[in-house]
Amino acid sequence: MPNTRRILYLHPHNWYHGPHQSLRALIAGLDRTRFSPLVLLPKRDVATEEFVKLGAKVCFDPGVRFVPRSVSPIAQSEFWVNLRRATGRLKELIGSHGVDLLHSNSEACWVGGFAARAAGIPAISHLRTLSPLSPSWAGWVTARILSSVNQALIAPSDAVRKAYIASGAKHDLIHVIYNGINPSIFDPSGATPTLRSELGIRNGRPLIGMIGNFHPRKGHHDFIAACAMVHKAIPESKFVIVGTTERVDQDYYQHVQELVSAYKLDDFVYFLGVRADIPDVLFSLDVVVQPSHTEAGPRVPIESMAMERPIVVTDVGGNSEEIINGETGLVVPVGDTKSLAGSVVKLLNDVCLARRLGTAGRQRVLTLFTEKAHALRVQQLYGRLLPEC
Repeated sequence: MPNTRRILYLHPHNWYHGPHQSLRALIAGLDRTRFSPLVLLPKRDVATEEFVKLGAKVCFDPGVRFVPRSVSPIAQSEFWVNLRRATGRLKELIGSHGVDLLHSNSEACWVGGFAARAAGIPAISHLRTLSPLSPSWAGWVTARILSSVNQALIAPSDAVRKAYIASGAKHDLIHVIYNGINPSIFDPSGATPTLRSELGIRNGRPLIGMIGNFHPRKGHHDFIAACAMVHKAIPESKFVIVGTTERVDQDYYQHVQELVSAYKLDDFVYFLGVRADIPDVLFSLDVVVQPSHTEAGPRVPIESMAMERPIVVTDVGGNSEEIINGETGLVVPVGDTKSLAGSVVKLLNDVCLARRLGTAGRQRVLTLFTEKAHALRVQQLYGRLLPEC
């Protein structure tokens, strides 16, 4: 198609992370009469075939990597040497594939912006996390580099927009575009709540769960502490944690397991690992919990609302933008495990409230958080950056 513009997506994330799900949803929603996707991965992995099935061409370059968190001279020297080399390779790829715009699927993958600038094409960085803003000096560096090599920055929540501006990013570059999901996939009318039978939990026993890879910022430790209080109030309660146990903070994962034992919850907490059936898992739960200590634009609250599940979230980042307290879920202070547990017990004891929040949640998703709406807004941004598009 002669008028189709080629978009190059740099994707350094592992397949099981939220940013991967978000990019997959964006590519699925692209108008192929206007845009042709090319995805650049650091190596071939599970994600490769997923993108191919979506009609995207996939290339590989080990230079698609994150900025190192280490400040050691060796790590930083290696990074900048590799960045320079990768920038040259990527500039050549941009030319050989006729790329019109580069979209980095991470704020911590700088090579895309540098290569786009060298090739003379516009670049966008997606601000997927708040991690690069801490400590403050790192946030200062990150904000200024992103502002210098990109023509636009996409924030998945207004909280992210404000945080990057506070760190020094140019306010006029940042566009808030909420994440979206496919409501036909996350559809309670077509879900099968098989988790209870899989785990041997009889119907009628409360089942509470959280979804998140193991890292202190996800708040698994608070979830376990709250589970202990919920279990004390409702002894028949059971709990599940969904999230990979590989390539994560193993010390923290072990700490969470030790907490389960310390609270004598070994027979009541299930570690399920990575699941491909998230809609069915969510539909199996009576209450979903998101106890995060920091969030940018989380997908779990959106997915939970779409499945009409009542959810309790902490008042951080994008959580309280996605969830309206008392209308589509309950919002509690971060780290307040007593309030977290109390809100879960409240929802378990008030079926009408839980049902009302779930119903309103799905309507909110259909209004604001569909992948179609997300893709449309991103493509509108592409159109503003590309001439005659």
